[in-house]
Amino acid sequence: MQALQDPFVGELIGTLQMEAEEKGYYVMLIGGEDIQNVVDIASRWNVEGLIVLGYDEERYRQLSRKLNKKMILIDTYPKGAYDFQNVGVDDYSGGYQIGEYLDSCGYHKALFISETGKDSDYYRWMGFKQAMEKKGRFCSKSRLMVVPSKRMQRLHEYEELLPRFLEAKALAFSSDFSAIEAINFFVDHKISIPDQISVTGFDDSIYASLVRPKLTTVHQDVSQKAHIALKRLMKLIQGDTLEEMNVKSPVYLVKRDSVRE
Repeated sequence: MQALQDPFVGELIGTLQMEAEEKGYYVMLIGGEDIQNVVDIASRWNVEGLIVLGYDEERYRQLSRKLNKKMILIDTYPKGAYDFQNVGVDDYSGGYQIGEYLDSCGYHKALFISETGKDSDYYRWMGFKQAMEKKGRFCSKSRLMVVPSKRMQRLHEYEELLPRFLEAKALAFSSDFSAIEAINFFVDHKISIPDQISVTGFDDSIYASLVRPKLTTVHQDVSQKAHIALKRLMKLIQGDTLEEMNVKSPVYLVKRDSVRE
């Protein structure tokens, strides 16, 4: 999936652009696959700072060694303690809230479906796992299912996993995009949501309330995340010191129609 197709990314960039222009700045989008390309463009245009989305710690280190600019990262997870500026979300709490809710609805075999096994997906899974084990039951790692990044491969895997999905009766997806894609897949296969399979997402994007059934999900305030990131970047540009390295926004569960209670 191209990043700009994700409503999370679209909302984040839209808020950044609007608020930056209000402050007299322009926003430039630079594709980050080629680090040297980022360095070249940022240097050529003499940008005052960068808000970096989609980089892990290693890629950030590579970029910062080549480019001496103020940077705020979005949703980046270090191996140890934070020593770079990051604006994130309480992924663990969100995963815990989903797990606790599904467990309370009787879905003791619910599966967690993620796009990766690291970073935000990992913390969401760990929260989910902890909630599922709250009453003494064991939630094995086999209930974490990392699916392919390419759409056709992913849907093919869903075909193979369909019997297990029906047995589990509930699936917690690490993003709304993945959850909604899966709902469409199930509907195409004549599977009733939530009567046969309950589905949850994460983000509470605009599509969560447009899809049918409406998606139960974890709400994070994407616009607020963008606002915080830009505000902190402006402080760095002005020469201020930011003592807190990692700012985490709270999340909360939004119950809609995709889970059968």
